[in-house]
Amino acid sequence: MSYVFDIGISLEDNLRRVAGQEVQKARDSLARIESAPEESVHDLRKRMKKLRGLLRLLRPGLGKTYKAENAAAREIARGFSDIRDAQVMVNSVDLICNEAGADAALLAPLRDWAEQRRRRVLKVKGIKTRARAARAALKTLRARSR
Repeated sequence: MSYVFDIGISLEDNLRRVAGQEVQKARDSLARIESAPEESVHDLRKRMKKLRGLLRLLRPGLGKTYKAENAAAREIARGFSDIRDAQVMVNSVDLICNEAGADAALLAPLRDWAEQRRRRVLKVKGIKTRARAARAALKTLRARSR
């Protein structure tokens, strides 16, 4: 979805509002992380990518602030990269089998390994702890954008 700017307020206020919306949507994603971890992680990482894109557009006017804010958004997303990677691996094997016509039986060991890895990453990697840290980082990021 594209950003909508309100012509009745300043550019700076519009940008702060849009950044705040992305941060809030990322926080909303984290609220669902226990019930839908993969979808939440994917959405959170997309929100951070959008926020980083917005920051890059504004980089010339942000000065030193850019580096800190970009790093904060990058680290939030990075905290969930192994979960997303494991999910994508399973989805990729499925895609190869379903859409490319590959022999599913031949790829079954690879898919089983990828699925086991995905489950292990979700179980072992402390998703609740990561979500707590990400919530705190998003809260700080949001406070700085005001």
